[in-house]
Amino acid sequence: MQLEVEIRRVYKKEADDLTKIRKELKNHFYDLTTTIKDGELIAKSTKKNMLSTVRKLNARTRFKNRKILTPTREAKVWGMVVRKLVNDITYSMKKVSAVVKVLDKLQQDCIDTVGDIEALEKFIISDLADKMKNVQADLDKANKKQKNACTLGEVIAYYMSFTLADKKCPVETDFKTEIKKHEKQLSILKSLNSKLVYFKNVSKMAKKLTKLAIEERDSQSQFKSKLE
Repeated sequence: MQLEVEIRRVYKKEADDLTKIRKELKNHFYDLTTTIKDGELIAKSTKKNMLSTVRKLNARTRFKNRKILTPTREAKVWGMVVRKLVNDITYSMKKVSAVVKVLDKLQQDCIDTVGDIEALEKFIISDLADKMKNVQADLDKANKKQKNACTLGEVIAYYMSFTLADKKCPVETDFKTEIKKHEKQLSILKSLNSKLVYFKNVSKMAKKLTKLAIEERDSQSQFKSKLE
């Protein structure tokens, strides 16, 4: 990623941190989508099992229609229905509890990632501003030195009967390398500074995942409460 390359030129550790955060976000997204699908499957299987349990009551209706529904047979039918119902609910409870546990951890992981990206953004914005300020000051200082040096050079040239048309300022090139160095540094820093909106976009993504994880966790918790 181009931005990470630019960040690495100035902030190697922070570039590594950004790579780690982006990887965490991908994992959070994968875990969330997988967990949502698991929740949907649990809900579908629970509904299917409930309908299957209700159908077993058809045996009671058949016995009743044939006028052979004795107390013993009715007790057996209801016993079978209750056992299946209990088993199905217990199974669903176990599955949905596991999903809620995963979502509890996932929402906290997302919250932690939001904190990490915001801390990284805050540090880079602050430090980058200081770096640009310092480099700009160094550049202004180098330009001033060159200007003063060339003024001195004019005096030297005058007393040595040289004109600036015949000979350039004798110390003019002494600061060119330093000035170019500062200009290059400032260009790199300004380019990076213009792309810092990326951090806000990553933060928005992390917050959205956090919101979705919390919503899914609440939904699964409500489903669990209904089963209880």
